[in-house]
Amino acid sequence: MFSLILTLAAVLGSILYLERKVMSTKQEVLDAIAASATQLAKAKAEILAKIAELEAAGENGANWDEILARLTEIKSAAQGLDDIVKDPVPEDPPQA
Repeated sequence: MFSLILTLAAVLGSILYLERKVMSTKQEVLDAIAASATQLAKAKAEILAKIAELEAAGENGANWDEILARLTEIKSAAQGLDDIVKDPVPEDPPQA
């Protein structure tokens, strides 16, 4: 009977340990999501600022080379955001 109690206590201890581990892992995931959201918000603000610069350059008679260079910067920033989450690889269609 005493060994059964010790076994149950050990099992309970293991369960409590795993519960703490899961909760800490959950918090790590939540922290990572919050950090990514902050990073995306910052990138969005930077891209919007570049678009505003591009619009102003066009209104102020900037030359096409300058406008195209800024457009390339915006495209690069947008691609960087798109690359954060990898696109799914399309599955081959089933063979008939």
